[in-house]
Amino acid sequence: MNKTLSYTVDVLKNSISSVNLSQESIDNYINNFESTLSQSKKDSSDYMKLYQDLQELKILIESKVLSQKKDLETTN
Repeated sequence: MNKTLSYTVDVLKNSISSVNLSQESIDNYINNFESTLSQSKKDSSDYMKLYQDLQELKILIESKVLSQKKDLETTN
């Protein structure tokens, strides 16, 4: 996805002369696009960290449940 978005930015930069927009408008669009892309990468990284944390918690909970089951079986 990032490759595709970067390619799009390159295409836009290289096709400036065929567009009826001012250079300033195009530059602003590209800057906004790159800023959004950067934020998306950060968000993606944050989501991955959150996902990993949730997976670790899930494993911990499952382990505790198994431990409690074993303790109950031992007591009975």
